[in-house]
Amino acid sequence: MQKLKRIGPLLLLSLILLVACGEPTATPVPPTATPIPPTATPVPPTATPIPPTATPVPTATPIPPTATPIPSPTPVPTTYDGNWDATASDGTQIAFNVQKNMFVYFALREPCTNSSPLRASYTIEKTSLKGTDFSWEITYTDKFVGKFESPESASGELIINMDKKVNGCPGARKITWKASKTSFASNDGIWKGQVSSGGEINFVVRKSIIPEGTIKLSGCGQINFGLTDIYLNGNRFSFNGFMGNNGSFNLNGTFNGEKGEASGEAKANEASCKADASWTATRQ
Repeated sequence: MQKLKRIGPLLLLSLILLVACGEPTATPVPPTATPIPPTATPVPPTATPIPPTATPVPTATPIPPTATPIPSPTPVPTTYDGNWDATASDGTQIAFNVQKNMFVYFALREPCTNSSPLRASYTIEKTSLKGTDFSWEITYTDKFVGKFESPESASGELIINMDKKVNGCPGARKITWKASKTSFASNDGIWKGQVSSGGEINFVVRKSIIPEGTIKLSGCGQINFGLTDIYLNGNRFSFNGFMGNNGSFNLNGTFNGEKGEASGEAKANEASCKADASWTATRQ
């Protein structure tokens, strides 16, 4: 048996304490935690602002645009101006003129008379049309009535009230007629003017014919002309007739239809009447 070495008192005390207390427990050192950065309070993402819902403005009922009114065309006044020719039920030929919507001339040719191409002719002074119906007395016994059916046609009656026959024509009778219109020729119309010797001249031109007229010559009084048709030769005319006892009458003239002017000369040579004058006239 081996001998124990002699141990000093301090070492022995340490051993005793070591045995008594067991293995020494180390005081644990708390581990140093890796510091965790504080979690930031999350900021909520900024939401895209939603605009407040506006109160909807009520949609107005659209008012259709007011169309610019198209003015109605100005109506063209109805005119019956022109030369009118009619054949009546018994063959009588009737002619009348309307100028500026006024009757200015009327004439008829009856088949029963051979004494003259015109039984009667009348220049009607300023007889205005009123509407489409018309009626006037062409003599104290005869009446001409009718109606314009259109600007180009008319019809009516010729009422003859004579009690006895005249020039072989029957007495009282009623004749129906229908007429159509032709336009004025360049010199057609009613012409009135003055005579250099102080008288006056009036005549009708119809379809380039002068069917009637009058002229007053100083010292001769009124001379009628034209019952025998005077035909215009272009813008000129010449009429030679008889007057009194073997006397003569000459009338000539020239027209300027565009200006509505005419002029000429008149000569009368009769035992009790001698005249030589110029004349001028305008279309009415």
